[in-house]
Amino acid sequence: MHSFFSPFPYVRLLIYWIAGTLMACYCPLWAWAPLATCGLCICLIQSEFLLALAFITLSVFRYGQLKIPCALAYDLSTRACVIQVDGQPVEKANTWSVMGKAIALRDQGAWIAGSGFWKVYVDKTAPVPKAGARYLISGYLNPIAAPLFPGGMDWPVYYAQRGVGGQIYAKKDYWLPLGGSASTWDWLNQGRKYFQLALRRALPVGVNRDVAEAMFLGVSSSIDFETMQRYASLGAIHILSVSGLHVGFLYVGLAFIFGFLRRWPWMHFFMIMLFLWAYAGMTGFSGPVLRSAWMFSIVLGARSFRLNHHPVNTLAFSCLVLLVWDPHYLFQAGFQLSYMAVLGLILFQGWLTNMVTSRFWICNQLWEVTCVAIAAQALTWPLVIFYFHQYPNPVHFFLLNPLLILISSITLGVGFVFLALSPLAISWLGDLLELCFTCFHGLLFFVADYFHPVIPLLQLDFTMLGAYYLSIILVGLWWRFRKVSLLISLSILWIAISVPRWFWAPADGMFVTVHQAQVVSIQVAGTHAALYGAMSPAWVQSNVIPMLAQRRVQDTISRKLPQAWSFGEHTFYVAHEPCKPRMAGITDLIIEPSKSSRDLRWLQFWPHAHWYFVRRPSAYRLGQLRGFRSKGITFLGEVPAVYIKKKAARRQPEMY
Repeated sequence: MHSFFSPFPYVRLLIYWIAGTLMACYCPLWAWAPLATCGLCICLIQSEFLLALAFITLSVFRYGQLKIPCALAYDLSTRACVIQVDGQPVEKANTWSVMGKAIALRDQGAWIAGSGFWKVYVDKTAPVPKAGARYLISGYLNPIAAPLFPGGMDWPVYYAQRGVGGQIYAKKDYWLPLGGSASTWDWLNQGRKYFQLALRRALPVGVNRDVAEAMFLGVSSSIDFETMQRYASLGAIHILSVSGLHVGFLYVGLAFIFGFLRRWPWMHFFMIMLFLWAYAGMTGFSGPVLRSAWMFSIVLGARSFRLNHHPVNTLAFSCLVLLVWDPHYLFQAGFQLSYMAVLGLILFQGWLTNMVTSRFWICNQLWEVTCVAIAAQALTWPLVIFYFHQYPNPVHFFLLNPLLILISSITLGVGFVFLALSPLAISWLGDLLELCFTCFHGLLFFVADYFHPVIPLLQLDFTMLGAYYLSIILVGLWWRFRKVSLLISLSILWIAISVPRWFWAPADGMFVTVHQAQVVSIQVAGTHAALYGAMSPAWVQSNVIPMLAQRRVQDTISRKLPQAWSFGEHTFYVAHEPCKPRMAGITDLIIEPSKSSRDLRWLQFWPHAHWYFVRRPSAYRLGQLRGFRSKGITFLGEVPAVYIKKKAARRQPEMY
């Protein structure tokens, strides 16, 4: 191992650091003593493992050092809090979303010190929150909502790792500034507002302006879900945020502009770094921008000072520095996708390009662009399926990718030139930028709307994800050493992965939950699923699709929710107004928040049913239920989706 990693010292250190981070996150306390003992014993036998033990130990301590506890008590009454805005506000449809550092909160008439962070939502009619400023707010402190369905993103754990313990919503009159110094980098925010105004003057209201603000400035709050789905269907979702593509394009442009300074390496390095990081700050120092700017900074330093560097070693160094800064980056999908895409380009692009050559220049260029797409997807497609449960159709993706890359590159170039010359107010540049976006969206939307180039409901669990990357390593080792034992190991690996799937059996059941103050139901029968009730596409994509993919559903159908239906041994009835049982055998009563919740005394006629409230009534209304019998009470809006398993389910949904 030492001889293989000797040309790549930072790769070795990165592996040690990642191992320590994973141990700190997932290893139980009782395992630390045996692991430490084993590590010391190995170091006594092989002294070269002492470095590994040291880095793993440092990684564990660093992870614990950044673990921020959040003291937050949840109750049903409003609380007064003092928060300090951390980072730039994000504009939502009706609110401003900020991350607030907890300074203090009022508890039982006394102020106590706060800790950690809270997600704060402020009414949009209130003044825009300023980064670094302190505010007095009053509202309900709520925990981060748990996933509604199995297989969904566990947001409480995700935010807890970052010290975010809850969320609070504040109305306009309950959001008071306390002063405090604004952010040191406020001038960058002013620059973003200036360029945003320039784009709004040049582009009319519509999807072109919304995408331009997201593409160049990272302002993506106004992009609708349908536009995002169209981009995702062709694998172009990364264009909708400032990422490595944009920073790389800017880097190439800056390197060309300041090429005359190459004879003065320090000046050349300083000027490009100044503009590169100013742009990163202007776009909000988001995760993708930080990763990209840092990676290109490393490459720039190596090239400016003529340092010998291997791309893999340089990539590992940039990754290691970011993980030392914040080990939680390791668990972010964007971080994993960024580095896997770049690693795929380094490992496979040159090899694929040399496989096919032509005497025609245009053919070579088209093949090279296609190889870039294939190499970038080689290590990222499992992660895309693992996190998003869908993937662009390979036929449409690879046929259209060269043309999309060409038009998007031209659009990026024109856009950066327009922003650089915006003080001159050159109107024809704005018209040219509008034309570029019109051509790009015309092609992309036509293909997305008429060919539906996305494969939905794909499932790849963590075991198969790890098996794929381990297979890549085994194939690479076999390609180098040509040992049959490596192929045997590869075969055993996939046999062990496949055996449990031979015994898989579908689990039929039904979920009942609330969406937009209305009850909805999802019934799964084998590989089929029926969605009952009004559900927005964005909600289905983020909440329902992961559950359906986990259950290996292949097709779905949407239907109107009936007022009464049966499922197995359960019979449901939706009460829109006070009523008595109209049919025998009703076991579950769903009470919608309308006239039916103004006076709840009519529920005395439903003693043999389980009561499901779409929204929690007031304490006074709940007091009316004292002395009434029921099979149980559930507030659907406050719990994960209620799951009902069917013992002997048929293969088709049976709602009527």
